Amino acid sequence: MILKDINQITESDLMDLVTNATDERKDNEYKQELFLNTEKEKVEFLADVSSFANSNGGDLYIGIKEDKNTNKPIARPGISIENTDQEKLKIENLLRDGIQPRIIYKDIAWIPLSNGNKVLIIRIYQSDTSPHRVILAKDYRFFIRHTGGRHALDVDELRVAFTLSENLKDKINNFIDERIYKIISDDTPVVCHKNPKILLHLVPLSSFRRPHTYDFRKINEVPHEYDSLLSPIGHSFSNTRFNYDGYLVFSGDYSSAGSYSQLFRNGALEVVEAFALEPHEGKKNFPVAYIENELIKATGRYLGLFKKMNVPFPIILKLSFLGVKGYKFIFENGIPEFYRKPIDKDLLQLPPQIVENYSVNAEAILRPCFDTLWGAGGFPCDLFYDKDGKWKPTERIFP
Repeated sequence: MILKDINQITESDLMDLVTNATDERKDNEYKQELFLNTEKEKVEFLADVSSFANSNGGDLYIGIKEDKNTNKPIARPGISIENTDQEKLKIENLLRDGIQPRIIYKDIAWIPLSNGNKVLIIRIYQSDTSPHRVILAKDYRFFIRHTGGRHALDVDELRVAFTLSENLKDKINNFIDERIYKIISDDTPVVCHKNPKILLHLVPLSSFRRPHTYDFRKINEVPHEYDSLLSPIGHSFSNTRFNYDGYLVFSGDYSSAGSYSQLFRNGALEVVEAFALEPHEGKKNFPVAYIENELIKATGRYLGLFKKMNVPFPIILKLSFLGVKGYKFIFENGIPEFYRKPIDKDLLQLPPQIVENYSVNAEAILRPCFDTLWGAGGFPCDLFYDKDGKWKPTERIFP
């Protein structure tokens, strides 16, 4: 598997696969041609794709010739293709209709070659809804990767696969719940202001699939680039340090921090903001436009950080608010008092969102969270979004 964003892979990277004789293994497979004419060919293709999703993910390279005896690539002739969009749609439809449950986490890219042909790369990420089975032609088999290719799961292996899938969800939920409890108990990397707080957790599923530690030496080499991406919600960073859990960026000082971003060694990120909801003159005002704007900007930065770190998808986003019972939304243009209802819970844990790729913008990712937040404030949904799904808080939303 080439450790680059799939859309940044070039012919030179493919040349390295051949030059270095990178043989087939659990995370890559080579095919000289793409055959999707008969049901048998389609089932074979779906078996390859689903085996990656049921394992640790990987790349399927189509247009690279291999030595059948050694499984090593020996040439990159590519395939002749005129309408790549039409072929991509054909593949997308086949994956949608031929595998159950549907595989969400995937990328498809065509890499142009100097000979005029193209290599097709299908990148499949390890799935959080595995195991997946092939259902085309009533095949109904589950496949998994191993060093020699793939094989169909037997009954005992299937039982383990289903158990691991449920355990993964429990691990992530337990991690976030434990972190929220620590914040409630003031067990945080820095001492935060005693105000209501905004909590944001971004947790890659890869962090809990298997033991994994990111190399933080890269942060030490170009600290400013990482510090800017890690800036806490609504604040620029003023202090940074490596700590036991990983890398910490915070505003203020250890005894009185307004916010912080804690990047854990396994790739999980925790961000806490403890200034925006400070009561003023005894009033519990919730500046919803300001908070949503800062969350949208911050989420975009953090996804940029994960992209820089080559963190694989999917990523779970969980937004929470602590200590907000009794707060009321305030709006710049002012609204009648009867619109403003007090938030009815002290801890708002908004529905977790799954980030599937870097092409999804932060406004779209956060909208279901914001809709629930507005529900807690007495509104049917987030009224800042227009009919096209664009976040536009400057428009007048009340008569």
